Amino acid sequence: AGDVDDPTGGVRLVIPARGNYRRAGFIPSPSGTCRPPPLSTGWHADPFLRHLTPLFSRATDIAIIAAFVQDSGVHRLEGHIHAALDRGARVRVLTGDYLHITQAHALHRLLDIGRAPAVGESGEAASSRPGTFDLRVAEVARLDPPAASFHPKSWIFMEPESGCAFVGSSNVSQAALTDGVEWNCRVDRERDP
Repeated sequence: AGDVDDPTGGVRLVIPARGNYRRAGFIPSPSGTCRPPPLSTGWHADPFLRHLTPLFSRATDIAIIAAFVQDSGVHRLEGHIHAALDRGARVRVLTGDYLHITQAHALHRLLDIGRAPAVGESGEAASSRPGTFDLRVAEVARLDPPAASFHPKSWIFMEPESGCAFVGSSNVSQAALTDGVEWNCRVDRERDP
């Protein structure tokens, strides 16, 4: 009692169906639209990919930092990344080799996305893609001094007039994006300058 003004649904809305969404951020913005809550909890009721999909379709600059990438997660994101690059977005991915969880095939697949030509309206390959793609891998053992771990997770989406970031537990894997219990805190430039 007294920790927060309205603890309905749990202090951090850990019981999403019982939460007070006015407190959580589902309040009208100046444009009249409702904003999403600041916490994505994952699982079947709140898959993380549902939060990312509209951001991929609008962002001009996308930065994904994940401790590891797996082919299953790249498969889920591939279409969104291609569409963003075709629109002219800059997409950057930083991952690592910590605990050898990153899959080589996932890295090859990401490199192929970066090399793929744009697809024109006729369905034919265009001469060049307007967006840019950059993939980096932090090799933990080769850092000077060697790092004990490399475990960050951040998803940043920038638009000319707005932007948002998620920081939490989601790596690039199917489980993290669809049905895993993954908590990610959302920060919006407009709401949280």
